[in-house]
Amino acid sequence: MKQQKLKTLFTKEEVCRRVQQIAQQLNRQFQGKEVVAIGVLKGATIFYADLIRQLNFPVRCDFCMTASYGHRKIASKKIQLKLEPSYDIKNRPILLIEDIVDRGLTLQFLQQVFKIAECNL
Repeated sequence: MKQQKLKTLFTKEEVCRRVQQIAQQLNRQFQGKEVVAIGVLKGATIFYADLIRQLNFPVRCDFCMTASYGHRKIASKKIQLKLEPSYDIKNRPILLIEDIVDRGLTLQFLQQVFKIAECNL
């Protein structure tokens, strides 16, 4: 079987530049505030680490994990929270960091669970 060559959609430099742009926007938005940054495991881990390193406001790092696949290979509409953040997030600014948003169901679910009023990025 012939191996198919993958097409590069974004170069490493383009990805790094975009992460820097997002960090700059967040640095302006959250200047002087302490934020709880919640990374959605496991997919967002590398992006989460790259982004957090570029933030210049106080950040409490935390994680959560969801499951929507069950035993199937395609996502279902039923989402479960498998791991909750360990910090008290009540009345604190939350930066929710997710990796891939296809239909947005996991993000909507987490927005409701964490009572996040809006999503900006």
